[in-house]
Amino acid sequence: MKILIDTLDLKEIKKYSQFGILSGVTTNPTFSKRFGMSDDIDTINQTSEALGGVGEVHVEAFGESSAEIEDNANSISERSEYNNLIFKVPFTESGVEATSKLSKKGFKINLHLIYSVNQALLSETVGATYICPLIGRKDDIGDDGIANIKKIKDCFDSNSVSTKIMGSSVRYPKHIIELYEIGVDIVTVPPKVLEKMFYHPLTTDGFDTFKKDLESL
Repeated sequence: MKILIDTLDLKEIKKYSQFGILSGVTTNPTFSKRFGMSDDIDTINQTSEALGGVGEVHVEAFGESSAEIEDNANSISERSEYNNLIFKVPFTESGVEATSKLSKKGFKINLHLIYSVNQALLSETVGATYICPLIGRKDDIGDDGIANIKKIKDCFDSNSVSTKIMGSSVRYPKHIIELYEIGVDIVTVPPKVLEKMFYHPLTTDGFDTFKKDLESL
């Protein structure tokens, strides 16, 4: 399972990229605003530099109409020199239409804000590279986000679908384990959750014991 980091904190991107565990970064306009980036091209440039020039950068191609989404994707593609862009498109009727047209032109599309098997089916039908079902937000309304992704994964496996599933809205390390068990292709993880994945109390105890024993030799 590939790991992307869900932030535009450049320090965090650089840190985990240097560890060799990241396959890319997921961005959104809210992150760009929060971390002081001027526009989508500035976001791509700073993000790709923090990644060391290797890995996917998922960037929003927002729009209310299919034409607006297509125009935004085309504009970003023409203005950016980075060659590993994935265009995030919200799942709407316009988003599905735009994905159908853009995917035929060779654009890689991440249809996000996915909450149902029906939405997943429509997404793969129009050639989405990724779908991005949300876990935490579905849990928030009393549904089971992991169970929902398992249903989608089972359907994709039964029908030999090439569209990849990216788990998102991850809240806890347990979510990562459950996605891993299901066999999800990729996950995007906030830094606070990624940090927790490294630690186990027994590992810390063992490390401290070895350190003390080495110092006493």
